[in-house]
Amino acid sequence: MKRLYFALGIFVIIFAVIFCGTMEIEKAHSDMKTSFSSLQKSVEKGESEKAEALAEKLESKWVDYEKKLSLFVNHAEVCEIGVAVSTIKPLIKAKQFGDVLAEIKKAQTLLCHLVNIENIKN
Repeated sequence: MKRLYFALGIFVIIFAVIFCGTMEIEKAHSDMKTSFSSLQKSVEKGESEKAEALAEKLESKWVDYEKKLSLFVNHAEVCEIGVAVSTIKPLIKAKQFGDVLAEIKKAQTLLCHLVNIENIKN
């Protein structure tokens, strides 16, 4: 009977880790989605100073999420999103707005892909 309780405890711990990971991924996705859309709008309007400030905030948010998400998902995919996010600010400084929009779309796509892969609701 002790083994049954031990196995049940391990099952509960595994389920809690999976649930926490899924919730963290969903939280990161919704937060980053709003940040990406506000950055995209400011870039489309040509507001380079505001876009640069938003890109800096976006990058610092992603660094925080990257630390948390790398515990639950494949580190290479998380790192690839980080690379896309980190290239946005230098592109804004260089006034390469077409490339900025492309990097935003790339990061959004990679983040959506990450959410779809790790989704346990399907």
